Amino acid sequence: MRYRRVAATGGLYPRVVALLGSFLLLSLVPFLPRDELSSALDLLSILLMLSGSILATVVLLYLGRSFSISPEARRLMVTGPYRLVRHHPLYATEMIRMVGFVIQFARCELA
Repeated sequence: MRYRRVAATGGLYPRVVALLGSFLLLSLVPFLPRDELSSALDLLSILLMLSGSILATVVLLYLGRSFSISPEARRLMVTGPYRLVRHHPLYATEMIRMVGFVIQFARCELA
């Protein structure tokens, strides 16, 4: 059972944006062109994506019943990763994973 909601954003727009932000990129992955990388960059990319995913799982475990895809406030978290990163550690872990993703799929032509 989840904690009681303290505040929430109303309307359809925040829900649609939250769902698209969560799942749109995953649905596009099969259609993205992948660059041929050196083994070092390939390993770095995989490690960043893996570590970002593992850290996101840890953050979600701390959130527990307070997690929601749509913007809602359930309770103030002050333990675990939330003790160290005041804003939202889940965003930080997603950024780590996205850096690895960009290394894999970004087309950079250096002259």
